[in-house]
Amino acid sequence: MFPNILMTGGGGYVGSALVPALLKQGHKVKVVDTFWYGEQVFGDCNAHPALTRIGKDIRDTAAMKEAMRGVDAVIHLACISNDPSFELDP
Repeated sequence: MFPNILMTGGGGYVGSALVPALLKQGHKVKVVDTFWYGEQVFGDCNAHPALTRIGKDIRDTAAMKEAMRGVDAVIHLACISNDPSFELDP
């Protein structure tokens, strides 16, 4: 079991469903996301004591190094969604 999870892009569509499920299973979850669409995306778990939000870009290496402290597993979901460049070479 991985008690301490870091999720990149956790404020998006998939992460907003996965984070509450992991919290309910007893994991501690750190979410690194720019939160362009707001931070209140985790429903009833928004105030969960085992949830840590880190409002940073994953390209910020210093922030990522700090966020990785004490982490047992990483779930990488970060990407730029709905970007027209994705259609250039699918």
